[in-house]
This record gives sequence, structure tokens and C-alpha cells, in this order.
Amino acid sequence: MNRSKLDSLRKKINGIDEQLLKLLRERLSLAREIGNLKKEAGLPLFDPARESEVIKRILEMNQGFFPEKSLEYIFREIIAACRGSEEKVKVSFLGPPGTFTHIAGIRFFGNEANFIPREDIGEIFEDVSKGRSDFGIVPVENSLQGTVTYVLDLFLDFTLKIYGEIYLQVEHNLYALEEDLSSIKVLYSHPQAIAQCREWIKRNLPGVKIVETFSTAEAAAKAAENKNSAAICTDWAGTIYGLKLIEKGIQDNPVNTTRFFIISREESPYQEGIRYKTSINMVLKDEPGSLFDALSPFALYKVNMTKIESRPLRGKEWEYVFFIDMEGHYREERVARTIEDVKKHTISLEILGSYPSGMEVKNA
Repeated sequence: MNRSKLDSLRKKINGIDEQLLKLLRERLSLAREIGNLKKEAGLPLFDPARESEVIKRILEMNQGFFPEKSLEYIFREIIAACRGSEEKVKVSFLGPPGTFTHIAGIRFFGNEANFIPREDIGEIFEDVSKGRSDFGIVPVENSLQGTVTYVLDLFLDFTLKIYGEIYLQVEHNLYALEEDLSSIKVLYSHPQAIAQCREWIKRNLPGVKIVETFSTAEAAAKAAENKNSAAICTDWAGTIYGLKLIEKGIQDNPVNTTRFFIISREESPYQEGIRYKTSINMVLKDEPGSLFDALSPFALYKVNMTKIESRPLRGKEWEYVFFIDMEGHYREERVARTIEDVKKHTISLEILGSYPSGMEVKNA
């Protein structure tokens, strides 16, 4: 090995690191100035549309040279650190630490946020509604299990806005204190994780006692107390509780993604040039063809409806509220016209939020 060349290259890397640190300090100073201006103008410090624009620009400039997922993660953490140096946002999530919801929250807000674990999704809505948290993050849909209907119902109980969304690729891993599969007598995990790994469990852990837990993170905590047990959990939770990775990616279907909503009391800031989604709920008039009439404007104005879901209307037997997601922002003309025409066929219509279309990230 050419030692002098190695030392020379390392010296160059040290020089680049010094330059990076200097530029990061400059960026932090500028971000603080912007933060002060926002406070004076009464604007929100956290602007997901602006942050998405920054990431998009960086990735376009990169032209695929630096690994894109890593580059995106690095810059989201830089942005979050700059934002957090002035004021840490408080985020309620479905805990304990190490759950998929927690990981999605970190991917969205960065590590600098003040994360508050809650045991129930209803508590998250309540935290945000009462101002105990600035934001909440809740799972709303899974590509295998479908919609989390409880979340949709809570939007009827609380006057909150959808501020953003994020899609998290779900990977289930087996963690334990001991590496020997034959020693495992008890398997802990959340019911959904167990269901999504059922075939693997049948093949590799036949006859094992399965114990359902409130979360995959709780499963990891329980497995850490018993050397003859294991947990299906995230890498994060496995690491937190000092477990060993036994098997990675044990889910039966590799295509498994969960969509999360970011909820807030405030509306997400609008910025031109950003891809948005809009979510609404509506109660239709009780007359023939009302659903057909209400949906026709989407085709008329060429607005893509990406999801429709119905839920029973509380207190009204055999009546329903419809939840709809569509592409575009409600301030855009064709979306505004669509919503106005849909209103003509409803008893009530509420815009739950227009927010930047979410990115998809890995749960690592």
C-alpha cells in the first residue's frame, strides 16, 4: 500500500470536511435570519413545501452521482437541524420510541424535533387540538391492510388539518437475545406484523407461542427480558433494546408500505410549483344519483381522484361520510371548481387539507 498517497487523500478529505463545516455554519446563520423574519411576519417556521423544493433541487443537481436516498436523508437532517436551532417542534406519535410511526416522524421532521410518545391515536389528535403538540403523525393506510378507519373517524371529532404525508416502506425483522432459532419459544409482535409474516413464522418457527403486543417496539422490550423469546420489530427498536438481528425482511409480501398523515391546527403553506394533494370529506344529499353527480366534476375538470372511502355517519343510521383524496391544491383553479361543483350535491363538505405529495422512504 502506498502510505504517502493514502495520507495525502485523507488530508484532502479533512480539508473538504472543514469546508463543509464552515458552509453548514453559514447555512445555519442564514436559516436563523429567515426564522426571525418568519416570526416577525407571523409565518410558520416549518414549511414542508419549501423543504421539498430544496430536496428536489439538490437531487436534480446531483444527477445521480451521490446515492440519492442517502443524499435526501442528509439534507433533511441539515434542514431539520437549522430549523431546530431556533425552536424545536413538538410532535406526538404512536409510541413507544422505535415504532414505525416514530421512524416516519424522524424521516419527516428530522432528529431535532421533540417527539412525544402516545399510547393511542386519539391522544395524538387531542394533543394537537389542545396545543400540547405542534404536530401529530398518524398511520392512515397500509398497502396490504388497507385504511386505518379509526383515523378517518377522528377527523370527524377534531377540527384539524392534514399538513403533510409520508410513505414508509415497512420491513419486518426478527430480533432476539440469542441467535439460535431453535431456542425461541415465544414470539412477540403487533398483530399486523404477525399477520404480515405468518408464512415465514409457519415455516421457521412452527409451534412457537405468539403473543400480541401494542407495538413492535413493545415487542422488542419484552423480548429483551427473556432469552427464549424473539420479537418482530424495526431495526431501530431492536437496537434500542440491545437485541441481535436474527433474520431481516421476514414479511411474506415485499411490497409493503404505510402512509402517514401529519396533522396540525394550521394549514400547510402554499407554494407554486409543488405537487400537492387535497383531502376532503363530504356527506351526500339523500337522493338518487347523488354519488354519481358528486363525482362527475372530477372527470369534467380532469382532476385525478386518488382515493375514496366511506364511513358510517355517527348518529345517522345507514348514512355515510365519504373521504376523498385528489391531486392538486384547492387554490388551483381546476381543483377549486371541482370542489365547488361537488358541494352542490352534498349536505356538507370539509376541506381537510392541501399538502405536498409525500415522499417514500425506507424504515432503516
